[in-house]
Amino acid sequence: MGRAIQRFVSDKWGRATFGYSVLVVLATAFFYLIYFLTSKLKIRSASNYIWLFIIGGLYVYFTLKLWDIPEEAIHFLEYGLLGFFLFKALNHHIRDKSIYFTATLFALLVGTFDEILQWITPQRYWEFRDVWLNTLSGGLFQLAIWKVIRPKIISEKINFKSFKIFTYISASCLILLGLCVLNTPQRVASYTKRIPRLSFLQKEEPMSESGYKFKDPEIGIFYSRLNPKNLQKTDNLKGRQYSQILNESINMSYDQFLREYN
Repeated sequence: MGRAIQRFVSDKWGRATFGYSVLVVLATAFFYLIYFLTSKLKIRSASNYIWLFIIGGLYVYFTLKLWDIPEEAIHFLEYGLLGFFLFKALNHHIRDKSIYFTATLFALLVGTFDEILQWITPQRYWEFRDVWLNTLSGGLFQLAIWKVIRPKIISEKINFKSFKIFTYISASCLILLGLCVLNTPQRVASYTKRIPRLSFLQKEEPMSESGYKFKDPEIGIFYSRLNPKNLQKTDNLKGRQYSQILNESINMSYDQFLREYN
């Protein structure tokens, strides 16, 4: 459903519509917060407004950084909204400043599961960068609550119960991210051999792979398990064959190409 709406909006008004929509929402939220701080909370301290400008500027900065793929800017904004709901949910159990860190870690956990679901979905892929961006957005919202709103129900002193919750969520994040890092193509092949129903995962993009990072001026950044010398050797031996395969597959969809050659 979401993809269908995305295609409809892109075809009718252009992809930049997503980016402009995010900027409109950010501007609306910014001016509402100015009104809320001045009229409702009667705050006169300059530091609250300085933090508001800094955090608002960071949201705009990352929205513009994502302009080449403006749909991701929507996703970035969604995790800021998630940060709000996480704070509302957690403040029933945590009433000290550890709530901001715990809520950010919950955003990390949700963002990681989100990326895992994308990885197992055909024609979607996993990217650690997206996990980082999701966490950043959720964390920025916590920073806004902490430094701009400064709710009086949140105390400075951290109690043992709050620290225990923080420890549990930290451990959960570390374990899940560790499993993602270890989920290399070799391990995928290993466990799908034992569980044949998961064999479709072998056709997905690698979640994690150790190797070398290359920056090519013509094709951009890519990764390979081969070192530069062996990569050049393979290119000399197989380059013509692989280019022929690519030329013959030009009319294939990416999914068809993976089924045929993976």
